[in-house]
Amino acid sequence: ELVTVNANPALPSVEATVETITCTLPIVTLDATTNVANAIYTWTGPAQFTSSLSDPTTGVSGTYQLVVKDPGNGCTSTISIDVLENTTLPNVTTQNGQLTCAQPSTALQVSSTTANVSYEWTSPGGVTFPTQNPVVSQPGMYTVVVTSADNGCTSSANATVNPDQNIPVVTVTGGNITCAIVEIDLTGEANKPNV
Repeated sequence: ELVTVNANPALPSVEATVETITCTLPIVTLDATTNVANAIYTWTGPAQFTSSLSDPTTGVSGTYQLVVKDPGNGCTSTISIDVLENTTLPNVTTQNGQLTCAQPSTALQVSSTTANVSYEWTSPGGVTFPTQNPVVSQPGMYTVVVTSADNGCTSSANATVNPDQNIPVVTVTGGNITCAIVEIDLTGEANKPNV
């Protein structure tokens, strides 16, 4: 008796891609493709992750494994893919400023060793300055937000612009002008010398 066995050993071809987790993209899609119609997908990964979808989503970095099964011949293919994460906050350093009568305005000082960042300051009155070192003349606390263009992460810090503490205080004394006294002497005094 002759028995013919038809072999169908073709394995599914499978590919997977994924973006990097960032502050602006906290959830990413595991994007799988295969040449098999009606394929069966089995994903596993970190934090007990499982899914039977072809393109599941995740917010956890790590290594994910995908098994694709061809329901027609039962053959399977397995691949792994790494989900990377870039959520490093930019660093920021500020310096306080000082106003004086001779220098009634000052440039706010901020720096970052993180590359590709932008700066935005907010004044005590709520005015915003989208520059690194804006010149201001209002005393008070200023807040700067530093944003990384690479991952969208932000850091904030404060800088205080101090008013002039040496402004002289002037006191003027005199008298009352009446019909009988039409002229008086005014005397001025200051709390600082050489005024």
